[in-house]
Amino acid sequence: MRVGRAPLSLVLLLALALAPAADARPALTSVNEYGRLAIQAHKGSTIDEKGVGWGTFNCSVVIALTLSGTLVTANYTAYLSGGSITGTATAHIHSATPRAAAFSGTISLSRGTGSRAHASGTAGFAGTINRTSYAMTTHITGRLRL
Repeated sequence: MRVGRAPLSLVLLLALALAPAADARPALTSVNEYGRLAIQAHKGSTIDEKGVGWGTFNCSVVIALTLSGTLVTANYTAYLSGGSITGTATAHIHSATPRAAAFSGTISLSRGTGSRAHASGTAGFAGTINRTSYAMTTHITGRLRL
């Protein structure tokens, strides 16, 4: 009984199957995004806001913001070209007047859709919120995988 050589296609298939997978993570992108949002709904300590971002992305943004003392937490979705990104933010109010409160902290990406499906990372998050109208401004700066 004679043992022949494996066909070239089989050798290539095995080589591809055993090769290390390529890094599917997107490259780091420098982000400098500003936002302006307005209240959509308010229930208890949670404020739903909707608005626009400009700078790096020029996108629409939806945030569910919860205030607890000086702690600010948020769940957000930004609708960018090619897909959306979703995540959370945590910040602390560091100054307040009767008119507005200023906060700063971090924002983290947890998932994305479309061409943003592998979005990830953490960046700086700061802003102000009007204590009467709940209008909010935001600034996100850092490097994210988008």
